[in-house]
Amino acid sequence: MEKCSTYKIRAVVSSLLLDGNGIYNNCNSILSLFDIDIGNQNQSENEESINKVLDKIVDGNGNINIDSLCQTVASDEEQMKCYALLNMCFYAYMYNPSLFALSVTTALRIMLNSNALTPEISGVAVFYCTVGIGKGDWSKIKLVNVLISECTTKRFHDHVAENVRALYFHALLVNHFYVKRHKNGRNHKRIAYMGVESGEAFYGCASMLGFIADLFYVSDLNAHVQHLKEAFNFITKFKTTVLRTYVDSLEIAINTLQGKTLLKNAVLEIKSMDQKNNPSLSSFFSCVIEWIGFTLNLVDISSTPEQILQSILDCESEINFSLQNHVMSKIFTFISAIKLIQAYRSAVDDVKIRLSTAITRFEGKISQWAKLNADYKNWKYLVKAETAAYIDKNIIQASAMYNKAIKYANEGDFTHEVALAHELFAKYQYSCNNPDDADRSMTQSYLAYKKWGAYAKIAMMASENEHIRKLEEDIQNKDLNTLGTDTINQKVKDIKIDESIAKAIFGKADADCTAVLSVVLQNVRAE
Repeated sequence: MEKCSTYKIRAVVSSLLLDGNGIYNNCNSILSLFDIDIGNQNQSENEESINKVLDKIVDGNGNINIDSLCQTVASDEEQMKCYALLNMCFYAYMYNPSLFALSVTTALRIMLNSNALTPEISGVAVFYCTVGIGKGDWSKIKLVNVLISECTTKRFHDHVAENVRALYFHALLVNHFYVKRHKNGRNHKRIAYMGVESGEAFYGCASMLGFIADLFYVSDLNAHVQHLKEAFNFITKFKTTVLRTYVDSLEIAINTLQGKTLLKNAVLEIKSMDQKNNPSLSSFFSCVIEWIGFTLNLVDISSTPEQILQSILDCESEINFSLQNHVMSKIFTFISAIKLIQAYRSAVDDVKIRLSTAITRFEGKISQWAKLNADYKNWKYLVKAETAAYIDKNIIQASAMYNKAIKYANEGDFTHEVALAHELFAKYQYSCNNPDDADRSMTQSYLAYKKWGAYAKIAMMASENEHIRKLEEDIQNKDLNTLGTDTINQKVKDIKIDESIAKAIFGKADADCTAVLSVVLQNVRAE
């Protein structure tokens, strides 16, 4: 099996240690173990120091010398920390990033066996899990899940265990946004780091808000219900009946595409409950449930244009209060602008005036964001397209704006927004009695939602649209490679890699470190 060359490994490690885009700060604990202080050296001195370390731990064939690595630090505990963290760093930027989660598993296993897994190190480990699953195939994180469970049940006090598990579930959400929202991570500001800064409740709230954002992008809803339930376990200052009602009602509504009455009752119950513990959060939950309801069309809470307008204005006030200028308020503004334009179509004249005022205000906000950040251009043009289509009734302008929205969404690689733009364009074409063009746009929307993993959304589309229903049936009977998925050979190779490494790691209680690394390295391909 081909191994990485010494040059390639040096390049990978050097680029990691000299990285100035966020990973740098998290490497300080690693560098301090080697007595390397990046902050007080210029780049050439940094490289010289790094090379001295690499000379000790990487031989001429590109292999890692475990003994030499352990000798670079003083104590046994530091040896384990050093080995584990460096192991994680290597594979974070290796040429087969899908193996990263397994290298983290190896590192954590070593730390567990050596009793060197401290709360601080566990936090760093889960941070790298987040980065790793963001760079590869998140299904491989299952092995890390096993190990995290072991950490939390056997090694730590309760509060530490909660923090580790909270970080892990947060990592799952981060993966969802980090990879699927923008595959190179440039748009990481839109991931689930949105927050209610409330002490120990932070990670649970961040995960909850990440889940809400996920709902609005209509991804694989069923898979995230369980993650949401786990996240709520970490909201220590506000839980019990309100959260249970919230989760259970959403689960039924999502899993059955029904549950409308229960979801309605959840809103009423939360609004009527005693809010002494945390009135802001209680009010926030009730608004968010209602918001989710009409945005996903899972429940008919706001049935008239006037009710939709009032509900959006109520939500805007609460969300701006709770999240201020956070990304969630931006997502809310974008989705709400689309909803207001749709409501405009069936509104009476006096309500149309109020709707138009709100639409203009929301559209102005989005246009301002687009001036400052090109990532919001597809939002800008999609709202303009909807306005031209249903308010100005300008077919030529509407078509041009839809195409621009699709163009910018594609350029940003925002898969779900590509899907949304095609879907709205298709609905407009249907309304203009252009069924052939509409079917083509709807097909593109379907494929994008499929790529995004929005299976609940696809099910809804198939139930509402005959063209999509037939397309779904046809594709289910064909090779999914036509949708751009991995080839069968690649899938088989990935399975073999997983099995070989998993056996090396879990085949016996005291897996040999060198053997595990050898298996991993043998399956890494230098580009």
